[in-house]
Amino acid sequence: MKVRSATVDDVDAIAQVHVQSWRETYLDILAAPVLESITVHARRQEWTAWLNTNESFSGILVATHHDELVGFCSFGKSRHTGAELDEAEVYAIYVLNHAQGQGIGYALWRNAIQALAEQGASGLVVEVLAANRACGFYEALHGQVRGRRLRRVAGIPVEAVVYEWPSVARALKI
Repeated sequence: MKVRSATVDDVDAIAQVHVQSWRETYLDILAAPVLESITVHARRQEWTAWLNTNESFSGILVATHHDELVGFCSFGKSRHTGAELDEAEVYAIYVLNHAQGQGIGYALWRNAIQALAEQGASGLVVEVLAANRACGFYEALHGQVRGRRLRRVAGIPVEAVVYEWPSVARALKI
């Protein structure tokens, strides 16, 4: 398994992993029409635009296993109201079901935290749908619950949990 920074050559594979991961992860959480409305074409456009941004704390990492892109992680400035200027956010970590349980999500996490530390981020947050089993992943990484909120996914309100790590340096020691 290898983790590296994403390039424009990865956009198609990232979009495919994004759509497949959503359909696998949220199968019992979101309605089928919502999951069916997520397309590789739309995600490809979003990831192409994202790779062309130069925002602080910004990055996309990909994980490959036997030359197959099996996961990705995106991160950047915190989008939360009232966040400190140097607070970062991990926006997404997605790993295909068949590649889970091999440390890929953790490797993406560690590499993202390292990149954020190098870019000068102080604290970190992650927002996860409350029904997502990934909550256990972030709790195992000692994420503290900052709060809960309703988040709209395709116009539907869904409960989300916001986890925080007040110190990126401490998050690296986990």
